[in-house]
Amino acid sequence: GIPPFKETRDYVRDVLAWNRTFSARGVDPMQYADVRPGPEQSPQTRITLHFHSGLSQPVDEVIVGDEHYDVRIKGRRFLVPKRLVREVEGAV
Repeated sequence: GIPPFKETRDYVRDVLAWNRTFSARGVDPMQYADVRPGPEQSPQTRITLHFHSGLSQPVDEVIVGDEHYDVRIKGRRFLVPKRLVREVEGAV
């Protein structure tokens, strides 16, 4: 089952919605995760996402979308809903 935490339930809802969106377009959702190694970045160009939950996550790249951030971490891509992010620190 899904833990009874709002943030976890929201995340699961979003993941399932993206799965439906990709599947409806004939795209395997697992193919969206780009696992090629990303470029190494120096500490001066590090970007950090600060979440409303109090957690932070260093990332390698952020592309700003309408409702999501398209984020690259160690060569993998993630869609992060903007409503979960309090601040993006660093170069975007």
